Amino acid sequence: MKKLFLLICILFLALFGQGQEVTVNTTAGNLRASIVTAVGGEDNLITIRDLKINGTLNAQDFANLRSGSGSARVQQTLVSLDLRGGTAVENKEIPMQAFYQFTALERVTFPSGGVITTIGESSFTDCLGLTALTLPEGITTVMANGFRQGIGSKLTTLKLPSTLKTIGNGAFYQAVALEQLTLPEGLAYIDDHAFYSLNNVKMTGITIPASVEYIGAQAFALATYNEKITFAPRNGKPIEISGDRTFRSSGILSDNGLTTFEFPDNTTISFREKGDGILSGFFSAAD
Repeated sequence: MKKLFLLICILFLALFGQGQEVTVNTTAGNLRASIVTAVGGEDNLITIRDLKINGTLNAQDFANLRSGSGSARVQQTLVSLDLRGGTAVENKEIPMQAFYQFTALERVTFPSGGVITTIGESSFTDCLGLTALTLPEGITTVMANGFRQGIGSKLTTLKLPSTLKTIGNGAFYQAVALEQLTLPEGLAYIDDHAFYSLNNVKMTGITIPASVEYIGAQAFALATYNEKITFAPRNGKPIEISGDRTFRSSGILSDNGLTTFEFPDNTTISFREKGDGILSGFFSAAD
């Protein structure tokens, strides 16, 4: 009897102590019920470490995953999220705050082929465990605070698709561990604070693609260790820049390692803000 009890304990620890790998096949509106069934009850949601979701999803599915008993614990224990099996998502969007503060999340993979086109507002805010992120072709928009990071961020690698057009306010705010940033040609709009505080010493430079039409306030502020900020040749195409500390602490007079700041020839640059301080912090960290 004692040996049987010990064996049961070992099996329990093997199954639940390290967390479960759970795959669910679902239809829109039934995600939570599918997951609860797969793990054998609400109390076992805490055991999910890796979650793979196949099928169709709607906005309520994401909301239900955050609500109800056990959900707070899922936010603290889920390490890997695989959405590649998603065949249709309502409005083609990961909705607002879908995985807000899933603090243990290290990996997330998205379906390709345009199943998702928009990362909603604050969808992955404060997912500080993310280490690498690849957004697939088909995604056009990352909304405000979509992947907002913070002190303690582990995100070192970011790959953006050629289909990306808009990066919202604070979308990658304080991605302080990011080692390299390549902005895709085709990107048009970079909103305020989009890449605020990219201060990893391995970040050696940023090139603004010719397709960019607007760069918002403090979009690249406190990008402390850039050596070079350049604009790709624009063939005379104009660009609008906030003028409000857009490259604050990345200015020519700063001591952050920046050696070159290049605007392309024959380019008209207009500034959205008017009045005193239009270039405050634009070229000098002291401003």
